Amino acid sequence: MGAYQGGSSLVVNGELNSDNFLRLYKTDLSVNKNSNLSITYNRPSSDDSSVLSIGLIFKDNPGQVVKVSIPNSGKQTTGWVSRNLDLSAYKGKTIASFGLSFDNANKTIKNYQMNIGQIKITDGSVLKPAAPTGFKITKALTDTNEMLVAWDLEDYSKVQQYNLYENGSYIGGIYDSTYYIKTLNHKSGELILTAVGADGTESEPAQISYDLNAAVSHIEVETKENGEATVTWKNPSEADGTVKLTLTTDYTDTVFHKTITADNGAETATFTDLATNGDSYTLRIAIGNHEPVAYTGHLADTTIEPYAKENVTITGSTYTLALPTLKDWHYLYVYENDVPKQFGVTYVSKKFPYIVRGRTKLSELTFTPTSRTSSLKIVLEDYTGNQATTYIR
Repeated sequence: MGAYQGGSSLVVNGELNSDNFLRLYKTDLSVNKNSNLSITYNRPSSDDSSVLSIGLIFKDNPGQVVKVSIPNSGKQTTGWVSRNLDLSAYKGKTIASFGLSFDNANKTIKNYQMNIGQIKITDGSVLKPAAPTGFKITKALTDTNEMLVAWDLEDYSKVQQYNLYENGSYIGGIYDSTYYIKTLNHKSGELILTAVGADGTESEPAQISYDLNAAVSHIEVETKENGEATVTWKNPSEADGTVKLTLTTDYTDTVFHKTITADNGAETATFTDLATNGDSYTLRIAIGNHEPVAYTGHLADTTIEPYAKENVTITGSTYTLALPTLKDWHYLYVYENDVPKQFGVTYVSKKFPYIVRGRTKLSELTFTPTSRTSSLKIVLEDYTGNQATTYIR
């Protein structure tokens, strides 16, 4: 068990045959009556008589190491434990540096190991953050155990990180309003979110429960070119209520939203009158009063909007093309007298008979036709292969 809160830890191991002092940090910390040091450690090796201490070096006597011993530090632990040390006895002093002292108690200790996860010195001057608000599940995918959660983001001056836990186990920390959980460890349980202040102090928790066992699974969606989408799923062992299916498009200027229902016990339903433009969507399915679970996909794609003429700038006999604004365009062909023009791309010297999204050099978007009387047309193609033609002249 070497990682602390999803990261790493400081590992000290080997044969402990003398008193060792490990310098860690140079500091300039004033000690007052409220000063406190907390240390989180994991001791996987067997019980012995060793003593782990915090070694403090004060500014007024830099040659002396003042040891503050950690109770029961010679005992083996089951996972991570935290100990708090009162530093008020040194009020008025300034800590110039500190480290860890490993005392063998005049015995040779073989296979000694100590993992240090966190050391924190505080004096209570930083306000404890308030518990996070707006904590909710925005997407839960039963078939992959993925989940997306969100909350209200507090200003960084008050909160510097949010810590997320699943059934008591640390998942990760981030300063953001959302967190993507790649794989839940359990199908049901409790998620806890805390806000972390500048000194590492965690707020009271915000909690939400989840139960993917009570949700539908094995969701499949078949989209059709006529605008229909047939949804199938498998109900949990106890399906208690009508099934509500809501499809919402993602990353679109105008959000499309449609809800249909299916009878209690049903395992299929069909959406009609959907767009066929390849938009991405999120489908949420809920049984009765249970929280919905999600499925993501793309609508059928049978169309593409043509290239807009106003994106062409003509200066004398020179033409300059603006890149399309469509989110799913892939290739842009320019034909002069029905012959495709060639365009250079990044990283290779070869030219291609089209402009390719993200690869064509911007300098290649300006060209001069070989003749003033040539016909010019632009063909836009999306990732599915749909094409639309615009005649320039």
